[in-house]
Amino acid sequence: MRLLQLLPLLFLITIPLSVESKTVNVLFVGNSYTYYHEMPKILQDMCIERNLNVNIDQITYGGVSLTTLVRKKYENGYWRSIENGEISPTVQKILGTKWDYVILQEAPAVTLSPLARKYDCIPTVRFLDSIVKAGKGKTLLFQMYPVSSYPEKFCLPSTSQINSDEEKCSPVINNVESEFYFIQHIYGDISKLLKIDIVKVGEAFENCRITFPFISRFEEKRILAEEEKSYLGVPYKKVYMSCLHPNEEGAFLTACVFFKVLTGLSPKTLKYTGKVNPSIAEALKYISETVH
Repeated sequence: MRLLQLLPLLFLITIPLSVESKTVNVLFVGNSYTYYHEMPKILQDMCIERNLNVNIDQITYGGVSLTTLVRKKYENGYWRSIENGEISPTVQKILGTKWDYVILQEAPAVTLSPLARKYDCIPTVRFLDSIVKAGKGKTLLFQMYPVSSYPEKFCLPSTSQINSDEEKCSPVINNVESEFYFIQHIYGDISKLLKIDIVKVGEAFENCRITFPFISRFEEKRILAEEEKSYLGVPYKKVYMSCLHPNEEGAFLTACVFFKVLTGLSPKTLKYTGKVNPSIAEALKYISETVH
């Protein structure tokens, strides 16, 4: 009976002790939503403050999906398909080190587009999870957050080679609440299907939006290019905007969530604030604690 009473306490202390007793290797795999404002380095600095033996690495490229990282190789300024007998650098990276955690971050449009999710996202995540598990590691899925302008719907890109008569687009999303609800539902389904845990970064961003609406979490969008076009003889200007990436506060909040998940420690115990205003940093640490 005495042992049963102690079990909850033993469980609580095993996570941080496991981090302190050996080097924990963590690999982020994804795109610019992961590396913007050096989020992995912020997480590394948090671990250094607590003298934790955590080694954080990444394989991330702007604007790519996980499928691109698995099936292609970036060479001489462009992506080329890997040839027979070749292994992509991403797969080589996973196989080359004993990773304790591999964190997969998928492009938002791929996750939320029905066909891209079914034929690209899920098979690729399943494959990557299989090689992570073969190395005795654990896969975690980076839950994204709303990044759209509304109304919005997520469709299969015209360049996709997926050929199917199934529904190609998501329902129309009209506001941030609807998009976050959609994200929760989709990531929950993927988690149940593949038995992979989710790191709820998206939930932290949503909680921050509601609790501290004055804290900006994103970079301002900017015009990348403009193009004169016409439709049915009527001229119009097509404006290409930058993606809605996390700003320094958004990157800091993301790192706080991962610090809590990977170490079992509270971000509120950290003195570290990075490049974020100390008062804002404390609010973001608080928000990371609201995610379970």
